Amino acid sequence: CCSPLPGDDIIGFVTRGFGVSIHKRDCANVQQSMKDPENAARWVKAYWADDAKEDYKATLELDCMDRANLLSDVALALACLPATTCSPLRMAA
Repeated sequence: CCSPLPGDDIIGFVTRGFGVSIHKRDCANVQQSMKDPENAARWVKAYWADDAKEDYKATLELDCMDRANLLSDVALALACLPATTCSPLRMAA
């Protein structure tokens, strides 16, 4: 639900029949579930391996005020990041 990425502060939830699901510690579902006495004991410590260097898909959502050159400024900022970017159409393939 919250799609944690390496470096995020995470916690695990022992599911019924599906192993441990990993969530960000600040995930709204975590906060709500930890308050439920039936689920509280099912939360376990989790951490990223020091050598976690796999590729991960992440979503970027921008809320912007429309202005001249907005799209080119966003594209330039993304180009400066050490990450590969792709469009939703390419991801679906």
